[in-house]
Amino acid sequence: MSSTWSATRLAQYLATEKARVDELLRASLPRVEDYPRAADVARAMQHAVMAGGKRLRAILIFAVAELLGAGEKRVKELALAVEHIHTSSLVFDDLPAMDDADLRRGQPTVHKVFGEATAILCANALLMLAFELLARAELRPRDKDLLIEQAARCVGLPGMIGGQAADLHLMKAGADLATVEYIHAHKTGVLFLYALGGAARACGANDAQVAALESYARNLGLAFQITDDLLDRTGAVEEVGKSLHKDRDKTTFVDLGGVEEARRVVEELVSTAQASLALFDQRADALRAVADFVRVRRY
Repeated sequence: MSSTWSATRLAQYLATEKARVDELLRASLPRVEDYPRAADVARAMQHAVMAGGKRLRAILIFAVAELLGAGEKRVKELALAVEHIHTSSLVFDDLPAMDDADLRRGQPTVHKVFGEATAILCANALLMLAFELLARAELRPRDKDLLIEQAARCVGLPGMIGGQAADLHLMKAGADLATVEYIHAHKTGVLFLYALGGAARACGANDAQVAALESYARNLGLAFQITDDLLDRTGAVEEVGKSLHKDRDKTTFVDLGGVEEARRVVEELVSTAQASLALFDQRADALRAVADFVRVRRY
């Protein structure tokens, strides 16, 4: 089932929700004046987080809360934590030892502005802020403990770090579809899965609802990464807002099947993600609409 939303309604929804998330993120960051001996790190954190971004993961978390009849309060810390984890991973990815990128979210990358040492401290500080926020969440102790444990696995060797490690060794020679899918699932998909599954559990979803939302997240996360591959190959820096062609020495979905096949796979994944929400009927139209955005996004 596709979304019934018009493109205009979707654009308005994303803009309104992004503004809400931006305001919450700004309030969650440390103030420079409170850390005079580490002001450069505080400034780097503000630069990294507030430079822009779609805030898609946080928007999805709030959409799940609304779908399940819970308020913002139930998932606010989770939404902020996920965005800080995501931004931390971008700061790490952009370092010269990783992807060596100069541009992110339309702005110079953190290490270009503040230097590599401060960028590393910034990325670590954002990660610690994420765990601090999760520890503050107003949830039942067992629910909070599970969120924190799953966040650690999401970021750690079973998740994003494991995916990045595999990505560092991914060269065009010898790479296959299974390896590329593993990297995408662990570098990108795992945070979508944590965000949606965590939000569902925090809001008291039953097993069927959790399974549906995690299926949506799994398919959407892979679709999101393949569109990233497509944008890296076919997009314009001015529109995408980050350094492009940085994966030219690595195998991507586009290398394996070509541009048209990658687009076909995205269509299939988005359709599967939307179909996963069938038990929610029209109540999940916001989530279906976000999937439509992922399918056609240009940034």
